[in-house]
Amino acid sequence: MATEEQTSYDSWVALYSGRWSSGQRLTISNRIVTKIGFWLSRIGSPTGDVYARIRKVSNNSLIVSKILIAAASVTANPTVTYYEVTLNIPVLINEEVRMYAYFAPSTNAGNYIRGWYQLAGNVKADEQFTLTQTADDSNWVSGDVGSDFAYIYTYQGGPTPPPTSGSLVLPADPITRVTNLTHRYNRKQGIY
Repeated sequence: MATEEQTSYDSWVALYSGRWSSGQRLTISNRIVTKIGFWLSRIGSPTGDVYARIRKVSNNSLIVSKILIAAASVTANPTVTYYEVTLNIPVLINEEVRMYAYFAPSTNAGNYIRGWYQLAGNVKADEQFTLTQTADDSNWVSGDVGSDFAYIYTYQGGPTPPPTSGSLVLPADPITRVTNLTHRYNRKQGIY
């Protein structure tokens, strides 16, 4: 497995009621994403869960949403910690997306999550820090111009090409392999 990353950070954005989501706008080209992670810290005692999400830029449809960590379990500021989640079902992505941390807490701004990003200097010229100030992630705006949200995603290469004649391709899932077996009798050797 390989990773794509932007691991530099020097600034933070608060995730709380009024700014639920922050992350990176980027193009993922023909990759099967298996893990997503971000750098976070905690202020006060927020409750609820922080999610790792991916949305299409083209129509804002949700591709992936999975609990990253319980907000109360995020390390307290000033310690910044990397949190990563493995997707239950890896997803093939071949387009521009928003990969971001989402937190929908109460309205108490004294208890929130900080998402970390690089403000000083554009780390990746073809990517952009992005955020939304609506709970339904419907109103995305660019963050600080030239800045990049800190992230890592793990991926496999693109989809496997179709097999050539005479080759055997087994499903990755062991249960599928077992249930899809066809028993054949080899008369010459007398075995199945």
